[in-house]
Amino acid sequence: MEPNSYSPFEEIENFIEPKEEEKSAVIAKISDGDFNLSFSALTAFAISPYAFIAYKVQERKQTPAMLMGEIVHCRVLEPDQFDKRYRIAPTVNAATVEGKNIWGGIFEEMTGEELPRNKADNYVLPKIADLIEEIKAKTGITVIPGKVAEEGDFRARRLLKNKASRWVIDQLTQTEQAVEIEVNGVKIRGRIDGRSNSIIMDIKNVVNAELHAAAYAIKSRKLHWQAWIYSQALGIRNYYIACVDGRGEVSIHLVSEKMIDQAEIEISEYVERFKDLAVAGMFDPSVWDQSQDFWLQSEDNLLGINRM
Repeated sequence: MEPNSYSPFEEIENFIEPKEEEKSAVIAKISDGDFNLSFSALTAFAISPYAFIAYKVQERKQTPAMLMGEIVHCRVLEPDQFDKRYRIAPTVNAATVEGKNIWGGIFEEMTGEELPRNKADNYVLPKIADLIEEIKAKTGITVIPGKVAEEGDFRARRLLKNKASRWVIDQLTQTEQAVEIEVNGVKIRGRIDGRSNSIIMDIKNVVNAELHAAAYAIKSRKLHWQAWIYSQALGIRNYYIACVDGRGEVSIHLVSEKMIDQAEIEISEYVERFKDLAVAGMFDPSVWDQSQDFWLQSEDNLLGINRM
């Protein structure tokens, strides 16, 4: 199995420039006092206000990285649910007439609705990604392209065969638990992959699961923040992160008490900065367009220029 192009961790990697009307809608909600955040939204804000708005615009849109994460999660932690949630499509080239007809047939079979055809009686289809979204909206089932399903199965097998990850997985007694905590008046929500009475486990599909690369990514993506959020919600401090990549490499990381304690301090600081910006945005929405200059602005550096 060759390495793939899936993102290291979160959807912010799959950047799509938000449209002005989409940005305005998000900013309006914040101005109305909707400060609720997910872990991913908070870490997007930690990049910049602009990154936060871009993330919020795309928050409910599924990306390839999100789909891969969902497949691996289900195969590893909820295998009995897989056939209820997903259907695997044949591996075909959807750009060919044959491929389009196969996908058209899948749509009609699953939805009971007819698609338009051309004079040669071949299906006229939207983009496959849009077709998949439409099928899911109508049936609740996600159709997975064959190659994506193969890779998801491969990653799941590697996690289940690895002794370290299997040791953690075998202790889990509950999966898919939604949690919410409050920090400085702001609610932060998340969803735990798996837990028991003494441990929490999170599965991350990464570009490189080698020890040093994965450890660096965990710190840079602020996954110790997620550890603190979940530990606050459940009172459990043993937080394991299982990393797996497209080559089948697996590494398991136990987040230290020191990192979790540091996360509490950092999250409190970023939440306060978020609240301040939300107030400023009520009077000047353009503040949400700030990038790295946001973190550098001061009375002595109004433009936020990095002085090297």
